[in-house]
Amino acid sequence: MTQVVFRTTRFFRWWIFGATILFAAGWFHFWRSEGMGTWTWCFTLLALLALLGLIDSLRRRIALMPDGIEIRSGFRRRFLPRVEILAVTWEGGSGVALKLVDGRWLKLPETGHNSQALTNHIRTWLQARETRRPG
Repeated sequence: MTQVVFRTTRFFRWWIFGATILFAAGWFHFWRSEGMGTWTWCFTLLALLALLGLIDSLRRRIALMPDGIEIRSGFRRRFLPRVEILAVTWEGGSGVALKLVDGRWLKLPETGHNSQALTNHIRTWLQARETRRPG
């Protein structure tokens, strides 16, 4: 089986990019008109948070590999072997979650994809049996 990757949707990335540009333009406007006032600091904070959100959306991904699943969100990376995952589920409003063999639940990061479709894809991936060559 080849690697299947779910990244943040293009629409979501462009939306965050637009917010970053909007906040940066607000910062520039207030910096030019009133110097480092209250509004300038507010737009500085908003622009920095939007930039962090943009970086997170560019790095976020869920990769289904033959031997496990890799989850990247922000500056964190986690790899779970296939044998550690018991089931996958989703509920409206809560997103996709993996049930692990130790009884814990791991919520997957939101990528903008349909939760039911992502759940079905992971469920199929979990049920797939690798074919082995004889000899």
